[in-house]
Amino acid sequence: MPKHAEAHRNACDRCHTLKNRCVRSNNHHGACERCERLQLQCNYSEKGKTGRPKQKPREKPSPAQTVDQSVLDKFRFSSGPVSERSDAWSSSHGEANAQAATHMPHGNPAFDLHFDNVNSQVDPFNWLSASDGGDSAQLDAGLFEDMCFSETNEEAPLKELLDLQTRLHTLNTTQLEDNARRRSGLTGFHIPGSSNVSEILVVMERLTGLLKSQSIGDRASSSQSTSSESLKDDDGKNTLLLLHAFSCYAYLLRLLKPLVTSLHSQCQGSSSDAQGSDGKSVAATVSLGTFSLASRPALNAQMTLSLISNLVEDLHSSARRATFCPLQNKPSDPMATDSPSAPPKRTGSPMMTAAMLVLEEMLHKEDFVLQKLRSCTFSSAPH
Repeated sequence: MPKHAEAHRNACDRCHTLKNRCVRSNNHHGACERCERLQLQCNYSEKGKTGRPKQKPREKPSPAQTVDQSVLDKFRFSSGPVSERSDAWSSSHGEANAQAATHMPHGNPAFDLHFDNVNSQVDPFNWLSASDGGDSAQLDAGLFEDMCFSETNEEAPLKELLDLQTRLHTLNTTQLEDNARRRSGLTGFHIPGSSNVSEILVVMERLTGLLKSQSIGDRASSSQSTSSESLKDDDGKNTLLLLHAFSCYAYLLRLLKPLVTSLHSQCQGSSSDAQGSDGKSVAATVSLGTFSLASRPALNAQMTLSLISNLVEDLHSSARRATFCPLQNKPSDPMATDSPSAPPKRTGSPMMTAAMLVLEEMLHKEDFVLQKLRSCTFSSAPH
């Protein structure tokens, strides 16, 4: 080892830069093992140069990269009160806007004219109103809408079914509490299911619309012509939607059974079930604006049953189409009932098995409700 080795550091320049362990070999020229193996020149610097390599001095921005403050002033967003979403958008995109402005050309008449026509109080979510691009503005709007709402549209049917299921669970809980009050003889009870008839009808209409929509019904029929991988994926999504739809339908049938029974007794002239302990009527009343059928309970019950019957028949047909069950021909005798078609035989995931079990239970409850509705409709029809 040379005499001046003490004035040099223990690691060669390459190992020092790469932060590697430097081990000298027993050769005549004193190169480290790593440099000798790689056949590289091994150099040991003095101890005064043992620090980390200095960073390169920052380059001064070129004139083309400077920001024109007048352009930024014209493009500044509103400083007045805006929504929280606008504030978040401005804070997250302010840096991107400033960076994009550094590459904007200067002295372009079209560019300056465009920003002269832009109001300085521009809301970032109304930016299309400041553009006169015609088709380009419509295209940008379509891309912006797809970017923001594509995932939401995909999950919208499932979220709506979960919302319906929650509402129906609340209605069913209310009905059970009303039944408990009635059995205990407390005042203020309601006919089971009649206190929220309007909400039940709204839920039935929304559920029918979902079963008829492309998100559930058409996807099931179109999945037969797709490839095996996409068929498996689409069938899993469709099965989950059907499971929630059948659960909503089962809730509805549980709510409709006591309601239809009560309205059927009113049609036959027995109004004792429609009165509370204080003698006041607590039945559901059909009303349209100032027009009400509260003074005619029998006609009111017939009108309510007619509305329920139409919605149940429509829901009955939509559920069959969504589960590949062919609809049977309606019997000529209104008193006759449809024999419930057996649930489709499917072997697959546990989710599909659960959906079919819910459907099987739903068919038994549906048979009673349909029979009761058709008998009421037939008995109340004009002769």
